[in-house]
Amino acid sequence: MRKYFCDTCHFIYDEKEGDCKNGVPPETPLNELCDSLCNRCQMRDLSRYHVMFPEYRNLEANYYFAFSGKWHIDFFLSYLKQSGIDSPSILEIGSGLGRAAYPLVSQGFQVTSVERSSDFVSLLQKQKWCETSAFELIEGDIFSLSLEKKFDVILLTDSTYQELIYQRNEIECLAMLSSLLTPNGFLWIETMTATKSHQTLRKKDLDLRREIILESTISVSQQYFTYHHVFELFRDGVSKERSMVSRTLPTVSLESMLSHLPKSLEFKDALTFPKEGKIKTDHPLQNWTDGGYPLATSNPLVKKEIIILKNKGDL
Repeated sequence: MRKYFCDTCHFIYDEKEGDCKNGVPPETPLNELCDSLCNRCQMRDLSRYHVMFPEYRNLEANYYFAFSGKWHIDFFLSYLKQSGIDSPSILEIGSGLGRAAYPLVSQGFQVTSVERSSDFVSLLQKQKWCETSAFELIEGDIFSLSLEKKFDVILLTDSTYQELIYQRNEIECLAMLSSLLTPNGFLWIETMTATKSHQTLRKKDLDLRREIILESTISVSQQYFTYHHVFELFRDGVSKERSMVSRTLPTVSLESMLSHLPKSLEFKDALTFPKEGKIKTDHPLQNWTDGGYPLATSNPLVKKEIIILKNKGDL
């Protein structure tokens, strides 16, 4: 279920809510509404309607680092060693504040990061490590960019893949990702799912005088979950700033993903994300601290998986 915005008349339609006052029941798809609802454009050209998806900005962008935790680079490097790819070129889609890119660059990898949030890009460009020649930052929507280079590894961490397939269909996303891989390259796709509706409260001390609080309400339906985040910044116990954001993400199943694979990709592996500092092979996860965004991966009501898809090579 998606929310759409008409770029001509600015009409907003939410598939989940429908439009009951005009006789449209909840969960009615947009494509069933041609020649209806909007008095201005009559919805005759549905290509004008674009999926609404909030960018990361304001307190969410500024204090994302406080809740995301460190990326599990040891887990990734262990798998990379098994793949047999030496000195891989890496593309990260949805870099955020460099949670994955920074440790990879520090290990000597060449990393290209694509990020659409202008707030994230601005914050990243202020970081000293971004000045290295091993890191390239590209601002923009991955669907609109024309990347000339192909990559050995493409990373989609946390909920990035789910954000992409919310905005486009899964077939289109996988085809686009496949087109960016070298013949022996692979996709590292992380997914996170809330297994039950719940509420959480996370608090982080920024310094001796400031703290940031993240209050979350997570609602789960059969194929989607919605998170509503409220960020509040306090200084000396007094609220100074408050912002909120809501996003709906699809629940990803391995079966659904495999049914949408283009001919150029094949399933390689599915890994259950480690809990309590361990991966499933009992290898210690040295570079991990409690975190996770938009959902905390230590939460027993959150399931996180890693799915590996491999390019079949030149067909």
